Amino acid sequence: MPKSTSFAIRQVPHDDPAKFLLSVYAFDASPREATDKDREQDKYLAGSKSFMSFDGETPLAKVGILPMTMNVRGKVLPMGGIGGVATMPAGRRGGRIRALMTRSFEQMREDDQPVSTLYPFRESFYERLGYVSFPAPIYLQVNPADLAPLMRLEHAATIEHMVIADGFDAWIQFLQVYQSTCHGFSLQGASNLAALKDRNKWWLTLVRENGDITGAMTYRIPGEYKPMHVGTFYATTVAARYRLLEWIGRHTDQIKKAQIPALPGEHPELWWHDMGDKVSTRGTDAWGAPMGRVVSIDGLAGIPVGDGDVTIAITDAAAPWNTGTWTLRGRNGVLDVEQGGTPTGSISIQGFSSVVFNGTDPETIRFRGWGDIGPEMAAQFRALFPPALPFLHEKF
Repeated sequence: MPKSTSFAIRQVPHDDPAKFLLSVYAFDASPREATDKDREQDKYLAGSKSFMSFDGETPLAKVGILPMTMNVRGKVLPMGGIGGVATMPAGRRGGRIRALMTRSFEQMREDDQPVSTLYPFRESFYERLGYVSFPAPIYLQVNPADLAPLMRLEHAATIEHMVIADGFDAWIQFLQVYQSTCHGFSLQGASNLAALKDRNKWWLTLVRENGDITGAMTYRIPGEYKPMHVGTFYATTVAARYRLLEWIGRHTDQIKKAQIPALPGEHPELWWHDMGDKVSTRGTDAWGAPMGRVVSIDGLAGIPVGDGDVTIAITDAAAPWNTGTWTLRGRNGVLDVEQGGTPTGSISIQGFSSVVFNGTDPETIRFRGWGDIGPEMAAQFRALFPPALPFLHEKF
């Protein structure tokens, strides 16, 4: 495979000490020495792959790839999560991160990871590398006292409450089932997930109906009268949703506010009365919108799609194996991908990724500067990739 850059780029071990130096400079108070706790955390990155850009023997920039899985329109695919992107001042504004990202795409291609996601420090920077934004997370800020009336209702669903280490296996099994039905839902690899159990910093509440887990919530309480931070809030039935809300209502004499995340497309202001002014994309420790991109177009073969037929020229400067003419057909409910054909329009990898992940209306493409699609092709694209609202789940 051709080299992606003239920079000196090397793959380094997941516990390379130089990684700590770059990370602490970018994300922490510095300078400081690595502690035993810092070194202990390295074991959770054992499945990741890290690349560094050097000037001689001096490391100046780094990028990491976390092995993950992701539901893309109903099919769970391998995914590369980009994290730990950092550059020392001497290496900035020189193209090193672009070169490292290009090398990362090559690695994902080799590892059969056809899609990638990340959390951007700046959306426009990663858009130039082919990524497009997902919907922003939304949060419900509620006083548990407002939910206390739910305690007076009869609930057939039962609650199990424990620290996450004690319910870890059941939690992961629930997430795997949930992933199979939720577009965009991602899960990290086993070594990364183990950190959640070992750190044991979350309460876990499970809802069961007829023996099956139909709802799950993780949360923390920083202290008396301090806001409850709900990390995840998932329900596969209406009964499970209200059982979880009822559990939060049980804290009415202990806390004054709970922050509850909701999935894209949900309307938590409709869950209970007087919630209309309590929903926002901003919140305590709130994360911004993630971004995603298609790394290998041919790796999308077999994902569920509608009936449509598109032959289009796609350009991708950072992953050149995607550049060319592609024919995409919906056959028996799944995507068939072939290279070649006579294109009737053009699209950049940004536009294509936005259509795949978000179901972006093709008429948007020309306004974003992502290509040229006529009305007939736009109709076929809409049929193939109807609107979708991806939800990433993992934060990395």
